[in-house]
Amino acid sequence: NRFLKGDDKPVTEPEWPKIEGQLLRAFPDELPADEINTTIDESFVPLASSALPQTQQEFQSWRSQKSNDLHRLVFRAVPKAIIANNLRLNDREESTGLLTTELEITVPWRFFPAPEPKPGTATWLVVLGEDESLGARPDWLIKAIGAVPVLLLSPRNSGAQRWPDPAPYYVRRSLPLLGRTVDGDRLIDVVAAARAWLRENGTGELRIVGRGSAGVLAAYAALLEPRILEVMAVVPPSSHRDGPILLNVLRVLDVPQAFGMLAPRPLTIATAQSGAFDATRALYQLGGGALKIESAP
Repeated sequence: NRFLKGDDKPVTEPEWPKIEGQLLRAFPDELPADEINTTIDESFVPLASSALPQTQQEFQSWRSQKSNDLHRLVFRAVPKAIIANNLRLNDREESTGLLTTELEITVPWRFFPAPEPKPGTATWLVVLGEDESLGARPDWLIKAIGAVPVLLLSPRNSGAQRWPDPAPYYVRRSLPLLGRTVDGDRLIDVVAAARAWLRENGTGELRIVGRGSAGVLAAYAALLEPRILEVMAVVPPSSHRDGPILLNVLRVLDVPQAFGMLAPRPLTIATAQSGAFDATRALYQLGGGALKIESAP
């Protein structure tokens, strides 16, 4: 306008009525029953076969193949040698600190001894969820395992260390471009904590427990660290569609099959949907070991 009209006034846009976002939807109500948008990725990368082994020999071969596939496709970002700083605990005193799990990555922990410490009592590594605090033992934990020594771990982007990443979640969405996910990085923290504890307590017994998606991460940590003697998952999701988010995992297996790979180590699943873990039952029947599927506390 300045050069064509000799008008130096600021150019303003006309006032248009605001259109509510709901009116801009292609489908005003629910998606059609035959929509494929939410599963279109499976057309390009097929899901893993749900076929299970039928004999003990087949189970061993199946587990070996799944383990290889997990390391090749899912755990590629997990360092082969996870070296965490020392984790020295006094089994009679509450303590807290920071654990270095990767270069310049630290996560907080808190240790609660048993009210009446006894020699030889196993310690439980507790993988806290995204919204759980280190301040005290969670109520669900006391109901699940009682008053035993526990090492609470708050993996990255959890508790007080949550990242400022509001919708549309740029940080979470950028990590896959680097071959990682938030949950995959949390798994690194959990494995590092387990190995740090085992390094300091070579003759001690370590068990692991988590609630929700953290329970599934606990199971994967046990697969990566065979010295973890027992696993407990409280109200875990029955499918990775609901978490935890790990790259390529559904190309290899789903949550029930991952639990089944733990056989013969003792496994407890506290859930309200026991039928969702029939595959875990079938795998434990072949692999042996104690499996308990009980009502959630």
